[in-house]
Amino acid sequence: MSQYPEEVAITPERRASPLMLFFTIIGGCAVLLVLIVVAGTALMLPYFEGSKLAARRSICVSNAKQLSSAFLMYSQDWDDRLPLANSWYDGAMPYVKNTQIFVCPARPGVPNGYAFNSVLDGARTDWVTNPAAQPLAFESLLGARNGSDLLQSFFTPHDGMGTMAYVDGHVQAVAAAPPAGKRPTPPPGTRAKKGARP
Repeated sequence: MSQYPEEVAITPERRASPLMLFFTIIGGCAVLLVLIVVAGTALMLPYFEGSKLAARRSICVSNAKQLSSAFLMYSQDWDDRLPLANSWYDGAMPYVKNTQIFVCPARPGVPNGYAFNSVLDGARTDWVTNPAAQPLAFESLLGARNGSDLLQSFFTPHDGMGTMAYVDGHVQAVAAAPPAGKRPTPPPGTRAKKGARP
């Protein structure tokens, strides 16, 4: 006599067929695979978020590089002078193909995420003593069309880094705003060209 009740006892007629055993193993593997995919996705989410931040930072660096190039082309057309601080956006427009470069990807709702270093208001690029260290344009909280200041509005939306363009044309991500610099003055013995814009 079996110690199990009659309805639970395994009899030769109730024994699992090889086909049923196969489907039970496949079902278990499918559940295990789903669990692995869910766990793997959860582990990869921080990586994907980091990739998004890196992509935004790359777009911002590209935007600042295009702005820097526009300013340098402007200066070539205007006797080596940079645009006026109160109209730099308008001055750069003829040299820009896509107005999206003015939008910082970290703040897509703000029409202008960059500002101009006001110490360079109409300054001559050939009078800048150290163009590689002189900030030209930067990520800014101003959000204004022709926003400019002495880098007070600089901010770091990209994981503690902000984009800075320099007079020599290079761009880099920095954690803090460098000094705005001094107003460029003519080298000794230099005279302004006749008819040149001041």
